[in-house]
Amino acid sequence: MGIFNFKKEDDKKEVKAAVTKTVGVKVEPKKEPVKKTELIDVKDKKGQEIFGVLLRPIITERTSALNALNQYVFEVAGSANKITVAKAVLSRYGVKPLRVNISNYPGHSVRYGRNSGRTKSWKKAIITLPEGKSINVYEGPAKS
Repeated sequence: MGIFNFKKEDDKKEVKAAVTKTVGVKVEPKKEPVKKTELIDVKDKKGQEIFGVLLRPIITERTSALNALNQYVFEVAGSANKITVAKAVLSRYGVKPLRVNISNYPGHSVRYGRNSGRTKSWKKAIITLPEGKSINVYEGPAKS
């Protein structure tokens, strides 16, 4: 066999048919079942794994009240959008969210004595999960 494989699909089918005739058994590749307890590797459009999208959970009185409504609040990366946040939640916690809402918070001008500066801009995501599903935000990602 050379560097390039110039065989057509029809040739491959003929070879496969000849093999099944000689062996007498149809050979099919085995498919392993996916375990639901394992974390799912999710990739974005560029093929990169979703990593660093969910920066930290925001835990306040208000977000604790939202937990009763199956809503969880996270600080997310500035470049994140709703789709990448949903994929990151699916990857990290194994639960597909129903809805993702994102809010941008611009930085504020601040002064410390005669020094002036700005606080950083950040982005917040409110993630709504289906009924009966929950994630353990306080303990971190699920371990299997």
